[in-house]
Amino acid sequence: MSSVQVRNQTPFSHFLFRSEDVRDEPFWVAVVRGQFTFSRDRRATYALRRDPVELRDQFLDAPGTSSIVAASSLVPFKPRADVHLRAVARQSAPRASWRVLLTVGNLTKAASVCGPRYWRRGSDDRWTMSEPEPVVEVPLHYELAFGGTFTTPDGEAIRFPANPIGRGFMPEGFEPSGDELVAPQILPSVEPSMELGQVAAVEGFLPIGRDWSPRTERAGTRDAHWLQHRCPKLPEDFDWSFCNAAHPDLVYPDGYLRGDEWVTIEGVSPEGRITTQLPGAVVWMFVKQGDVPLQLRPLVLDTLTIDTEEFTIDLTWRGLFPAVDTAWLELHAR
Repeated sequence: MSSVQVRNQTPFSHFLFRSEDVRDEPFWVAVVRGQFTFSRDRRATYALRRDPVELRDQFLDAPGTSSIVAASSLVPFKPRADVHLRAVARQSAPRASWRVLLTVGNLTKAASVCGPRYWRRGSDDRWTMSEPEPVVEVPLHYELAFGGTFTTPDGEAIRFPANPIGRGFMPEGFEPSGDELVAPQILPSVEPSMELGQVAAVEGFLPIGRDWSPRTERAGTRDAHWLQHRCPKLPEDFDWSFCNAAHPDLVYPDGYLRGDEWVTIEGVSPEGRITTQLPGAVVWMFVKQGDVPLQLRPLVLDTLTIDTEEFTIDLTWRGLFPAVDTAWLELHAR
């Protein structure tokens, strides 16, 4: 097996690992994580922190049953960039509902948030939804978006595949066991009039789980033939977009980020709109393998995480090269 020596000349943390494609061809993956701070109307600047590259999903609470707040960077390739937002929607005074808007370069996503509300069973056995209670904040977590897991009277758990940890999901043919059911608080940008049992879009700004739709449909065929002949290698029909952990609306439409895009966020601060610019950092590597001349290889910026609670920006760059000979690489940034 080939080995690699790494010289990191950047102010950022890095991680190197070996992977294989669907043809079982090996390659090395270099991941670089840069951390920045930002303030309103100013370009993000280098942070003093140098946290390690995330090697596993980080959860809000219990793993697998709560929102992912930081997605693992231990993925070999992303065909397009992921954009994530960690935030709490806030207002200066209680409101029943308001809009959250995120714009990064050519990407725009909007959602509506509201205070707690409920479906309640009336004396005529009909279900109606209450008006939302006025609030000053709504955490942008998938627990408050449409979805959930319903347990039938027989004990069967029926998951809503696009968000099994949300609220409001009611499978066809069933009703709540009580007289009240909590409704979602994060909704499409144009708030629909929801009936009990109606399926709504899952809205959110955080990463989605590996076992959630639509990521599961992209993981490839993992049947008895795969278990017997290829496991643990990738299925031959594996779709690399499985590695995109962002909400489908937050996978960057133009491929990868340049790194100097403007960012605008509304609805998360009592002080109003937040505007900043990505720092413009660029990362590249020199790779030397065997008798092959020295190669200059760029790293692509494939993950952006914005945190409006800490006013930080997290950037992840990724670069690939063949695992054919003993090599060394040197990482650089400007």
